Amino acid sequence: MSTKTEERSVPLWRRPRVIGAVVTVGVLAAAVAGTTFVDTSSQEVAADTAVEYADLNYETVVVPAVTESAQPLDALLAGLVVDADATGEEFGNREDAAKPYSFATEVTGTVTEGKFGEVGLDVAGVPAGLTVGIGVPPLGSTTAIRDAGTDLTFGDFVNQTEYQNVAIELNKKIAESVFGSLDPASLAGKQVHVVGAFTWVSKTGGEIDHVTILPVTLEVVS
Repeated sequence: MSTKTEERSVPLWRRPRVIGAVVTVGVLAAAVAGTTFVDTSSQEVAADTAVEYADLNYETVVVPAVTESAQPLDALLAGLVVDADATGEEFGNREDAAKPYSFATEVTGTVTEGKFGEVGLDVAGVPAGLTVGIGVPPLGSTTAIRDAGTDLTFGDFVNQTEYQNVAIELNKKIAESVFGSLDPASLAGKQVHVVGAFTWVSKTGGEIDHVTILPVTLEVVS
């Protein structure tokens, strides 16, 4: 924790995921696309355990980070189909070079029947051959929100297990804050606006043909 704690003492404007208002649009597009603007009141708080990290940072840091960096889903998927590496470098975040990219995204679509652990989402403009879902509790250990919404690395925690548990604890926060009083079955046929994150990876090890968004916000539009 010592090295990360020192990083967090650095003024907010110098942190790599924060973009100052003085940066021009051209520089933003060329050099820092995909980074996150985080208000000074939302600076990440160091923590020794996964539970503590989620309690201290979910609402004030993780949700704003995902929301501020969210890209339209149709544009992200179109880019990923054409050049996954370039799109990942520009808009994604990942634990290390051996792991898949996760992306913050937003999308409006109509809820349909889904597979276990999610509801389907009918979205206009999605590339042919791809389908979309919204993750519903139990959300398990998927790391999309941790990777897209934080700058955490393995070295920030005492061991790999605790680092992995951050994803689990953040997902628990989603279950409480997004689905606490919401029955996912009640969303069938409704149009919703979702802000969240997904990981560009195949659950079966084959070609990627489906993405599951973990929502940090879910609003019924109609």
